[in-house]
Amino acid sequence: MNKKKGFNEYEIRENISIIFLKDRYNKILAEAIIDTSRLDFIENMGLSFHAHWNSHTNSYYARTTIYLGIINGRRAYKTLCLHQILLETDKTVDHINTNSLDNRMENLRETTINKNSSNRKSKNRNNTTGVRNVSLINEKYVVQLQINGKNTRIGKFDNIKDAEIFAKEMREKYYGEFAGNN
Repeated sequence: MNKKKGFNEYEIRENISIIFLKDRYNKILAEAIIDTSRLDFIENMGLSFHAHWNSHTNSYYARTTIYLGIINGRRAYKTLCLHQILLETDKTVDHINTNSLDNRMENLRETTINKNSSNRKSKNRNNTTGVRNVSLINEKYVVQLQINGKNTRIGKFDNIKDAEIFAKEMREKYYGEFAGNN
C-alpha cells in the first residue's frame, strides 16, 4: 500500500490504481478505481477523498471537500467528485458501466442529467414487478419511459416477459448508449 502526504492510501495494480476511501473513523468503506496514468495528476493536487453514499443511486462516490476561505463572513467549502476532477469538468459525468467507483477514463463521459439518469443499473425502488420500466396496472403490464422529460406509457401487455422485452427495446431506441441495464 502506498500513500503520499495529504492523499489517500492506494495500491497500483498495473494499469489501474485503487484508491482506498475511508470514513471519519479510518475504516475503509469503498475502493475507487482510476487509471494509473492519472494517479500523479490526482496525487499532486494533495486532496483527500472519502466515500460518499448516494441514497438516490444506492452507491458510493469518491468525493473531496475544498476549503474556499471566508465568504460573506462564513467558512465556504466546495465538494467535488473524483470523476469530475479526472475529466476536468464541473458538468454531469456518467459512469458508462454504472459502477460509480470505476473512474477509469474509458468509463467516464460528460453528459446531461437526463441522459445520466437513463443509464442506470436497475429498476426504481418502488417497482413491484421486478422489471425496469414495467408496472402492473389494472392487471396489465404497462411499459413506461421518461421521454423528453415526461413519463410516457408506451405499451400494455398481458405477459410480463413480453413487457420486459419491449421495455428493453424501447430503452435502446429512446436512450441509445444510455439505455443502462435490466
